[in-house]
Amino acid sequence: MPKWDYIRKISACGDRYGNKGGIHDLLDWCQKSCTLDVSESEARLFYELISVIKYTEENQKQIKSKK
Repeated sequence: MPKWDYIRKISACGDRYGNKGGIHDLLDWCQKSCTLDVSESEARLFYELISVIKYTEENQKQIKSKK
C-alpha cells in the first residue's frame, strides 16, 4: 500500500495527541515534523502497531463483557 494510503487510514483515527493513533501520534512516534518527512515503512509500521493495539483492546472488552 502506498505511504499516503497509510497516512489516510492513520488520520481516520483522529488528529489529536494522546495514544489515539492519529497523525500527531504518528509524527511523535517517528520524531518527524510533518507527514512529508514520514517514510512509507514508518507509516506502515505505525499503522500495523495501532491496528494490533485496537484489536487487543476490542478483545479485552469482549472478554470482560462475558464475565
